[in-house]
Amino acid sequence: MRTLEAAPQRFRLELTCTADPVAYDLPLTLVTSVPAAWKEAVVEQGGQRRTVTARNGVIRFDAKPGVIDISSSTSMSVR
Repeated sequence: MRTLEAAPQRFRLELTCTADPVAYDLPLTLVTSVPAAWKEAVVEQGGQRRTVTARNGVIRFDAKPGVIDISSSTSMSVR
């Protein structure tokens, strides 16, 4: 996993996997640090959006290889 972009209210990650996608196509559970002030985060990947709860500056979510956008749920309401 690598960080493509990082800003105070959002960041973008890229998850890669060398496993054969024919044999292994299950999502991975990621545990990711976010700013401590975040109460919720919006995770977007592959056209799907979900809100996850942040606890002690950490979020947990399932993801497949590809680009993952994560933003503070409060920044989403401003858009």
